Amino acid sequence: MGALEGKLSLVTGAGTGIGLGVAQKFSEEGASVVFHYASSAKGALDAVSEINARGGKALAIQADLRLVSECRRLVEEAVDFLGGLDILVNNAGVTLTKSFEETTEEDYTDLFNVNMRGYYFCAQESLKHILQRRGGSILNMTSVHAFAGFANHTAYAATKGANYTFTRTLATELAPKRVRVNAIGPGLIEVPRYFRTMPDYTTEKGQSWVPWGRVGLPEDIGSVAVFLSSDGADFITGQVIYVDGGQTAKMSIPRDGPDTCCSWDWLSNVLGNPPIRHDTTNAGSQRINVPPFTSIVAPVMKLAASEAKNATVSATSRGVPIRRIGTLLAILAKSSSSQSLVRSVRIRNGATAFTVTAYGARCVANDLVMLITAPLEAA
Repeated sequence: MGALEGKLSLVTGAGTGIGLGVAQKFSEEGASVVFHYASSAKGALDAVSEINARGGKALAIQADLRLVSECRRLVEEAVDFLGGLDILVNNAGVTLTKSFEETTEEDYTDLFNVNMRGYYFCAQESLKHILQRRGGSILNMTSVHAFAGFANHTAYAATKGANYTFTRTLATELAPKRVRVNAIGPGLIEVPRYFRTMPDYTTEKGQSWVPWGRVGLPEDIGSVAVFLSSDGADFITGQVIYVDGGQTAKMSIPRDGPDTCCSWDWLSNVLGNPPIRHDTTNAGSQRINVPPFTSIVAPVMKLAASEAKNATVSATSRGVPIRRIGTLLAILAKSSSSQSLVRSVRIRNGATAFTVTAYGARCVANDLVMLITAPLEAA
């Protein structure tokens, strides 16, 4: 018997991608499923046809969830077909990659209308039916964008953050009524949209961005959704589960491709000069006095071959523009590979002094790069 045997479910945005994967998994686990879609009719209708052909129970319903009236119609038609409702999965959403300055009022409104208004009113309309079944589950799809910032996604991330707080607050309110509310935060889940909207995207590139070494698939989300919606998760409510192959654990959401934060070309572009490369292994602590009018470039020390647990470098430089020191400290702070900790920064009489400690870790690129200082020629 499946984990959702006899359960009655509605999955929004189930015509493609994650929603389709979730709805199909629900059916495999014994649930009756309504597939909502906005424009992806073929995916929903094909899945429904296949489920019904093998003796399951499924229906596809189109609705524009930007409109509250459509949210209500969808739920009522789903309940009429299913005979009740145990599980709602709020998944329908739109994405937007656009700079903060260029995002329009129309963009903002469209995102919030689907990604938050749709969630809110589908849940509100579903609640009375779930209560008639003596409790059930509401599952919201948020995103890793609710956890960590990523440029050109401000409006989208705001909607996902709203999903996050909506989930936790609603869970608190509905717990006494025996309705559990949880959320899933997908990471890089490869869906058809990636190939349509990102011409340079390849599966190989996606795999290099994920610590686990492969891209996620809709069925990965489906498996977690099944568990969170099942009786096995009876004591879980108000939680957000990130399903991302370790991306948020490592904060590894690359902007320009894998390993760019560690590469010499990248450092050269950021600091404006080619760094002098030092391939040294050093597990101790050293002080480096840098000559006037030179800059200190961020680190890169091979500790791969050493058993060192940590390394500390203190450096002082006179005549270096503060903005360049700031750039260095920013590089150290963002380096997920070195787990660097800027311990002190002091400016006195035109000299900038700082101490950085890095704790033994291995970088995904080049065996590992961690902490050394290398002087640059004056800009």
